[in-house]
Amino acid sequence: MLEPKFMRSVLLGLAAAVVVLVLPSLALLALQQEYLYNAYVNLYAALAALAAAYLCFLATHRLGGSPPHVVRPWMLTTLGLGLWAAAEVIWLCYTVTAGVPSDVTVSDFLWLAGYAPLAVGLWGISRPFLGKLRRLEYAKGQKSILLVLVTGFTLLALVALEKTLVYGVEKPRIFLLNVLYVLLDIFMLAVSLTSAMVFSGGLLELSLRLVAGGFILFTVGDLLYTVAETYEFAPADIVYALSYPVIAAGLWTYLKYVFPAGSGK
Repeated sequence: MLEPKFMRSVLLGLAAAVVVLVLPSLALLALQQEYLYNAYVNLYAALAALAAAYLCFLATHRLGGSPPHVVRPWMLTTLGLGLWAAAEVIWLCYTVTAGVPSDVTVSDFLWLAGYAPLAVGLWGISRPFLGKLRRLEYAKGQKSILLVLVTGFTLLALVALEKTLVYGVEKPRIFLLNVLYVLLDIFMLAVSLTSAMVFSGGLLELSLRLVAGGFILFTVGDLLYTVAETYEFAPADIVYALSYPVIAAGLWTYLKYVFPAGSGK
């Protein structure tokens, strides 16, 4: 059972992350400072992504001396987040020097490359405990994941049909790339929800629920970018950027509560 004081600290941290992102962003938009707004939002996302990757690295380091099947999934998760952090930093450089990119960039290849190690890593963390999930027959949890998948795919299909049949697609390459991102986000969401279900009632439950919450935000953000057909869309920017602090909060919970400093090497 998580201590109320600890829960409050997590919620306060997330609230602070929202305020630090939203208030300056709204102020810059109100002042019509679009360049500064884009630079600020992307700087925020890059720093939050680096923080999440670093926290995952610390978690992996504290598992030093554990069996390979325990350490390897965390190494893969760290690799995935590291690729995403690198993508965010490069995207920030594009934004500051030449404006928000309107075509495929190096960052896109890094983002796409990061999904595989992230998925394998999260699956590997929960895999030893999947027998528990099957024995306890979490029918409701399985139905919830199925509902998430069906809802996500349905929304994506509706958006794709509306854009192609009603309005037409102005930038087919960007549109298809964003559709791919949403599909991968939905897949990652299903994997992270499965992990959270496996540890339901355990010490990792809150940590993995926060990670799943981060992927919910990724999915919504990328879906909004798909609808807008541009990476200059404030609602999507805010939702997307907040995904990293939520994932970082999950990893921080793991480090502070599940595996505190001094328990590893």
